Amino acid sequence: MYGPAVVPPPPAGTNPPPAGTNPPPPAGQPEQPQEWAPQKKTSSMGLLLGLRAGVMFPTGNLEKGINGNADTSMSDVVTTGGALGFEGNLRFAKHFLVGLGFEHGFYGKGDKIDTNVGPAGTNVSTTIASNLVDVHVGYISNPDGLGFYAELGLGYRWLSGTTSFNGTDETTTFKGGELGLGAGMFIKAGSAIRIIPKVNFGIGQFSTQDNSCSGTGCTGTTTASLSLEQSFHTFIFWAWAASTTSTSGRTERFFSQAPQGRATNYKWMTMAR
Repeated sequence: MYGPAVVPPPPAGTNPPPAGTNPPPPAGQPEQPQEWAPQKKTSSMGLLLGLRAGVMFPTGNLEKGINGNADTSMSDVVTTGGALGFEGNLRFAKHFLVGLGFEHGFYGKGDKIDTNVGPAGTNVSTTIASNLVDVHVGYISNPDGLGFYAELGLGYRWLSGTTSFNGTDETTTFKGGELGLGAGMFIKAGSAIRIIPKVNFGIGQFSTQDNSCSGTGCTGTTTASLSLEQSFHTFIFWAWAASTTSTSGRTERFFSQAPQGRATNYKWMTMAR
């Protein structure tokens, strides 16, 4: 007959595994194979290139009146129009961006545009347009989905009106700097598409007026430039911007201990940053 089995004590200097856990693998047994870590991380940098388009509302004054004359209102010269633009942005630190933009606007003519030029019955046409170049910084609250978007920029705008009649073009151009303020929503519409509906305010003053004439009806000096008595104007731009984004990729190593009772191993993966 045999008596009850006796379990020998562990060798001196070792501790038994905690109750309810598996013992470590015997000496000489290979470690568990490495595994992919199912970890996802948002890129911290990216390049966004896109277009913006919308409706433009000019407000405020074109220039300040002198010698007791009233200020020239923007509505005297231009009315509501549209605008198209291109912008390139570099996103950094995940939530911030810096970029450059170019914008072209086209407008209806105001109610005080002088079309009484040339002989009676002369066919007169007037076109009014503006261009803006700007540099800006922006903030995105949630680049992974739906978030708040804010923008601050500095720009330079020139507004031109050209009156054409009998083979002659007379052009007046107003130039000046602007402070840009914008706010809207940031929408991640896919892996590479971003949509930003926003409202921008271009607040500034025209400081210079350039006059030029070309064609058969020009007399005397064909170009002239003068300084203006400055008064504030605002271009309100209600726009939709759509951009495509690209990110840079690099390999990062993440170390994590395997579940208790298994050999320790290291996990790694490649992800876009």
